[in-house]
Amino acid sequence: MVLLIVLAAFWAGSVVDGRALDRGLWDAYKDRFVSPDGRIIDRGNRQMSHSEGQGYGLILAVSADDRPTFERIRQWTRENLQVRGSDHLLAWAWGAATQWRVDRGGSEQCHGRRPAGPLRSSESF
Repeated sequence: MVLLIVLAAFWAGSVVDGRALDRGLWDAYKDRFVSPDGRIIDRGNRQMSHSEGQGYGLILAVSADDRPTFERIRQWTRENLQVRGSDHLLAWAWGAATQWRVDRGGSEQCHGRRPAGPLRSSESF
């Protein structure tokens, strides 16, 4: 619910200089949730990352017209969550058990996510 309120606040303003997001709000979001390597950190859930959070990060980066951050998030997602062989579905969770890795509790087998268009190709950014 909190995430929906934050997203609503981002999109409440009008488009300015080709951006749908206020730069100050976007910078605050990045400072809080986006690691330097592009991982979206779920601060309320043991510092884990999820395919859903990575997707929101991609959407927000496009809305903020922030291509470098979009590319970092996209690259991290491909390198760390897109681990299934032939179908390229994304694992849903990445976190620590004994080491930082895909959470292989079996969930990615039934909750795999097919990458959205922007993850497959960022040419339309």
